[in-house]
Amino acid sequence: TTPSTPAAALPPLCHLSQRYARLPGPPLGEGTYGTVYKAVDRTSGSTVAVKSFRHRQGSDAQVWRTCVREGKLLGAISHP
Repeated sequence: TTPSTPAAALPPLCHLSQRYARLPGPPLGEGTYGTVYKAVDRTSGSTVAVKSFRHRQGSDAQVWRTCVREGKLLGAISHP
């Protein structure tokens, strides 16, 4: 579903909503650990992809290490 306002579509209690505003439209994709949304960085005005990780109660340490590693790798990418 399309949100009525861009920021309304980010998951509740999500700290990302302070910096990023999701753009209207469907998610860009879904994977094992979460959903990827097209958003705008409120600081720079850049269009970005934001991945919202699913919280799984009882997730093991390996899952979180993988998520942190993925975040660091993706954070190092710059796309024109």
